[in-house]
Order: sequence, then C-alpha cells, then structure tokens
Amino acid sequence: MGCQVVAGGTGSVVTGFILRRLASGLVVLAIVSMGAFFLMALIPGDPAAVMAGPGASADQIGAIRSQLGLDQPLLARLWLWLTGLAHGDLGRSITFGQPVLQLLAQRLPVTFGLSALAMVWTLLFGIGSGAIAALKRGTAVDHTIMTAATIGVSIPNFWLGFLLVMVFSVDLMWLPTGGYVRFGEDPWQWFRYMLLPSVSLALLQIALLSRITRGALLDVLQQDYVRMARARGLSPARIFFRYALLNAAVPIVTVIGAILSLMLSGAVVVETVFSIPGIGRLMATSILSRDYPVIQGALIVTASLLILVNLLMDLAYAWLNPRIRYA
Repeated sequence: MGCQVVAGGTGSVVTGFILRRLASGLVVLAIVSMGAFFLMALIPGDPAAVMAGPGASADQIGAIRSQLGLDQPLLARLWLWLTGLAHGDLGRSITFGQPVLQLLAQRLPVTFGLSALAMVWTLLFGIGSGAIAALKRGTAVDHTIMTAATIGVSIPNFWLGFLLVMVFSVDLMWLPTGGYVRFGEDPWQWFRYMLLPSVSLALLQIALLSRITRGALLDVLQQDYVRMARARGLSPARIFFRYALLNAAVPIVTVIGAILSLMLSGAVVVETVFSIPGIGRLMATSILSRDYPVIQGALIVTASLLILVNLLMDLAYAWLNPRIRYA
C-alpha cells in the first residue's frame, strides 16, 4: 500500500480510501468463503462419513449428507452455500445441533473479553517497557528489558499457560485452574478466571511491542526537532509525549494491528488450555469432532474480523498523520 503526502486530509479522500479498503476486504472475504466451501469438497472420501465417525450406520451418514447438501452436484452446493452466506446462514453444527451463526455469536463475546484484557496488558507493559528501554538506552535497565523481551518472544503461550497454572493455581492456589464466569454475573470472578489466560496470551505480544516501541522511539529521539525542543528548555515529559511518542506512533500502531491478528489465532490454544468457552476453543473442538460447518463459519467470521482490524489500523494512520493520503 503506497501513500503520498499532501497539504491536508479531506473528507472525500478519507471516504474514497475507506470505500477502496472495504471493496478489497469484500474481495478477500469472497476468496475466503470460496476456500471454506472447497475445504469440505476436497476432503478425501465422503465428508459425511468422516463427520459421522467410525461405526456410523448408513442411515446416519445419509442424514448428514442430506443436511449438508452433499447429495447435490458441486455447483448446486456452491450456489446454496453462497446464497446462505448472503442471508447470514452459515449452516448448522453437526455436534451441537445449533445454527453456526448462533454458536459463534455466543462464543465471540468470550474471546473478545479475553483479547481485550490481553490487549490492556500488551499496551501497558509493551509500550511502557519499550519507552523505558529507549530512555535508558545502553544501561542495565535497557539490557534487562530487551533480554526479557527476547525470552518472551521465544516462549510458546501454551507452555506458559501450563506454567502459570502450576505456579499460581496448583502451588499457590491463588487463582482458578480454568473455567469461565461471565462478566455480567460477577466482574471480579470474571477477572480472576481471565487473568492467567490473558497474561499467557499477552506475553509474546508484550515482548514484540516492547522491541518495536524501543526502536521507534530511539529513531525519533535522534531527530533534529527533538534536539531543538531540548534546547528550548521544554520539560522531558513534554518532549517525550508531545514530540517523541506521537511521532513514533505510526510504526507502533502498525505492530498493534499485527498483534490483534496474532491474538485471534493464539486464542485457540489459550482457550483450550484454560477451558474458556470462546471461539478458539469452539474451533478446536470442532476440528477434533470433524464439525466442518462450524470450522467453515469460524474461518469466515475470523477473516471478517481481521479485515475490520486492518481497516481500523489504516484509519488510525490517517488520524495520527493527517498529511498522509493513501493511494
């Protein structure tokens, strides 16, 4: 994606950019939808027999084939699939016996809550530690933070999840080993159940954001306008927040967009480890039970969320620097 500098942003430029991004997003979503459909069509053998499992009777397999429309020609099934998507119909789960859209709607708020709490830790400790490392460049504090960030990038979140459970749940018995309580029922219990999963999900992202923040701030702190601000006698706090952090925000926002995408994929593992009934655990369960309608629906919903995240990140660029017009 290219960009060019203009004297100032205009409403028509922003509107045109949004429309172009939405159009490209719809194209990507269409490709993902076709891929999700052919995922089932390319399964070796009879998908209905695979979903029914070993020992299923011919009548059970035939019922699944009829439910999924597998007894119709491929083009007819593709047309039914696309028209169903246009009406918000993602099919029906074989395992749960519910519409896929209803299942996903029930699970998405759980994953959103987990991701939101993990993002709070990521922004707080990622930007904070990166800023401290940049301000203390070359000192023991800088080396310690960057060493910790390197270790954090190397630790798989599923291993960290088990380690946190062993220490804080089994040994110290401070927090529950897993499960879930809705925020509306008891906010404090929701926080207790989500603390370890959110930390496990956020650690890798904290390490990544810390390194990016440090590099971006070091680059900005060496610019002439920062030196001039120091020469004018401005306070270090004003120089940091008004000049350094604001001008380093674009690369930081870029990596935040990537972090949101990583969190959606990491939620599959974390929710499984901590028995959290979110969309990640739903996908893992559906893969194990060969519930392909749910897998197809989850792929489409996840792709839609990623497209939305990318659009929001692009809009954030324009807000941070109104002189940028995307071509």
